[in-house]
Amino acid sequence: AFLEWETRIKEESLLEGRQEGRQEGRQEGRQEGRQEGRQEGRQEEREKTLRNVFRMRFGAIVPALNQSLQLMAQLSDQDYDRIFPELLSLGEAELIERWGESLGASLENLFRVRFGTLDPELQDTIPRIIERSDEDYDRVLPLLITLSQAEIIQHFRDIH
Repeated sequence: AFLEWETRIKEESLLEGRQEGRQEGRQEGRQEGRQEGRQEGRQEEREKTLRNVFRMRFGAIVPALNQSLQLMAQLSDQDYDRIFPELLSLGEAELIERWGESLGASLENLFRVRFGTLDPELQDTIPRIIERSDEDYDRVLPLLITLSQAEIIQHFRDIH
């Protein structure tokens, strides 16, 4: 009888421990979810703010800055607060020079993957691609994925 009682107590304790563990896990999960939600909300708000500022200052947002907006919005609070005044004072060309590198690097990587190397002529087209407006860039992006290297070079040579 004692062994049965002891076994039942152990099973009940184990069950209670599992339930407590699950409850703690749920609470931690909820807390992490709330923190992630707040962080995503902060990033979205920053991105909207930067978009509005750049549209007011420059009219349209070129793809080089458009992609960089997402990077800027993901900075830590301290880094974002530090660079925000700079973003308000720099001209479009300066912003592209400092922040537009991410799109250029992405295009270089795309071309290296597609063509195995980055031909100097193709590399020279990257700044012309980066200078496109958002709408034009969205229209051109599928071409970058489907056209041959020579066709991409020719297409952007003719446009610029």
